[in-house]
Amino acid sequence: MIWAFLLLIILGFTFVKIGTYSVWVTVLSFGIKLFTGFFLIILGIYLWKTLLSPMIKKIKKKNNRLPNST
Repeated sequence: MIWAFLLLIILGFTFVKIGTYSVWVTVLSFGIKLFTGFFLIILGIYLWKTLLSPMIKKIKKKNNRLPNST
């Protein structure tokens, strides 16, 4: 993931050397959007697995215990 982003930056600087500044900006902005998109998806999956799943399991256990206690 990170190596692909670094490769994109290197490609961007190569475009600057060529002289097509607009192409570099487009590639870099697209790369940043792609990177942040993937990062947010991975972060979302991680948060879901670490925080939300245990919470849902606890809530389900609490709901199962309530009829038994009454």
